[in-house]
Amino acid sequence: MTSSAHPADRTLFVSDVHLGAGSLDANAARAARLIAFLDAHAAAARALYVLGDLFDFWFDYRHAIPKAHVRVLARLGALVEQGVQVRFFGGNHDFWAGPYLASEFGLEAFDGPRTLEVDGRKVALMHGDGLARGDQGYKLLKGVLRNRFTIGAYGWIHPDVGIPFALWVSRVSRHSRDESKVDREWLYRQLALPRFAEGADAAITGHYHHPTHFRREGKDFLVLGDWVTHSTFASLSGGRFALWSWDGVEARRYEGPGVDAAALAG
Repeated sequence: MTSSAHPADRTLFVSDVHLGAGSLDANAARAARLIAFLDAHAAAARALYVLGDLFDFWFDYRHAIPKAHVRVLARLGALVEQGVQVRFFGGNHDFWAGPYLASEFGLEAFDGPRTLEVDGRKVALMHGDGLARGDQGYKLLKGVLRNRFTIGAYGWIHPDVGIPFALWVSRVSRHSRDESKVDREWLYRQLALPRFAEGADAAITGHYHHPTHFRREGKDFLVLGDWVTHSTFASLSGGRFALWSWDGVEARRYEGPGVDAAALAG
């Protein structure tokens, strides 16, 4: 990974790591790749934005945390102590994680989309679930799951039951969807253009798992991809965005079908 700017002038963006998903071996390998990324790149960055679904499931139990995530949580806390600004946006799998990450590790947590000034760019940041047109059933479910009465009721379920059950539901839901195809132009119209009309000059989303980078009329639209299949992240340096793939050792520019020529030229 190279840049003309000093690493401390770089801001990084990642989403959809889905720690806890899949087999024990696959999940351990994914966590190791993430930790290597945090140590090699995030530790030298100005800021790290996590745009949701870092965990495949999280619940803010009063007296327990999922023990499988302790190493990642420790690394994130260490980044904050080193002076890296870490901002977390809850996803559809881990929207309950924000208060704990903020109070215990010093991350700045957001419970919904925000448009923020980032390194001289006005960037609309979101996980992306429930923002596009349609899928009314999911939007209704989202409202139920985020209701304080639902949250309070789930807290009465013992973690040894509640966590495996939630991971099972997540796995069934994932296998029931066809994620092999995505209409990137539709996502651009649904997620980016409304934010551009509101004054943003970049829009970044997670959730959709298909790495994408369009640069049009000086504005950028990025879908960060995921770490189950792609292990991709984005950077902002010197006012320019780039999309990268990470194999645990080296970062290379991502040149898949979702990246247009204008984005690659940057």
